[in-house]
Amino acid sequence: LRGEIDDKNWDVNPQEILFKQNNFQNKTYSINKLEAFGIFNKDHYRVKKIDLDLTPIEINELFKSPELLIAKDTVVALRIILKANMNLLFLKDKSLKEHFFYESFTETRELINHKYLKVNDGSLLLHENKMYIAQLNLLFSDCSKMKKINVLEFDLKSLVEKFIAYNDCMGCSSVCYV
Repeated sequence: LRGEIDDKNWDVNPQEILFKQNNFQNKTYSINKLEAFGIFNKDHYRVKKIDLDLTPIEINELFKSPELLIAKDTVVALRIILKANMNLLFLKDKSLKEHFFYESFTETRELINHKYLKVNDGSLLLHENKMYIAQLNLLFSDCSKMKKINVLEFDLKSLVEKFIAYNDCMGCSSVCYV
């Protein structure tokens, strides 16, 4: 379906889009009714049903345990950051939490960086469980040229670099890099 999407330069990933086809009236589509959408030469989104980590990130809201708060089967529009054999997708939710996902030919999963508070000798200490590092090491294990990841920032630039390195190693047989 071709037409125009009201480009709102979304900071938070959209829950609906306003669409106009040729000279027809504008129509609002909930992402629940879409598989994908995009704006030419700009952002492209895939709509997925995923398990989403809703664990708070603000220091005054952090849990005092390592437990995660996962919302099962959540429908979201994920922005495609890197399109290759192994895709990198992004979501900024309504609480402004940034989520990163990998998408292979068989699955889409969130990379988890979990911060929580822990009591130690009467003091409350910030802990960070960088589960995403183990996830990426397992995910990239079929590339013998990639070194095991020990330290990696959980940010767009660092993740894009790792995903590009992995896809280059694997010969990137799909459309490479958005």
